Amino acid sequence: MLVVLFVAALHYPGALYAKKPADMDWAEFASEATAYLSKQQDTAKREFDLESWEQYSLDPETGTFTFSRKGKPGVVAHALVVGSITGKPRTWLWSWADLSAPESLSKPILRVQKFGKDHGFKKLTDPTWPGKKTDGWEMAAAAALILSAKGAYRAPFEDGFIFLIFTDIHRVK
Repeated sequence: MLVVLFVAALHYPGALYAKKPADMDWAEFASEATAYLSKQQDTAKREFDLESWEQYSLDPETGTFTFSRKGKPGVVAHALVVGSITGKPRTWLWSWADLSAPESLSKPILRVQKFGKDHGFKKLTDPTWPGKKTDGWEMAAAAALILSAKGAYRAPFEDGFIFLIFTDIHRVK
């Protein structure tokens, strides 16, 4: 059994969290999630040079997030919408509660909500709450750890930011 958990942890880091007791501390979990996402971001930046791409686009039908330069795609990721920070005062809204979010990009985030219910983490279960940009990154980190994401992205829009995670990322050949 221990070997199975170890192998699962190597391939699916979020898998071990399903086994932790319900009284897990939020601060401890958030710190581990942030460290996990930071490591994934560093790897994605190094392997895919993400900061060098001039443009990005999201196809809401397929969840394809494309990084390009001079109109030529270079890196493609499968993205999920975690949620958004909008308005004044700033408010966090989970994608699973956002009627404008495409279901194909938000439905998998329901696993994050379930994890929150299982562990008593209100930030993961309340559809909306007062938040700031750092909260958006923290929720993206939580989703990244739970869903074993390869990285995250914050996309600006007129009144705030949308936070995405990548479950797969590769170079265009």
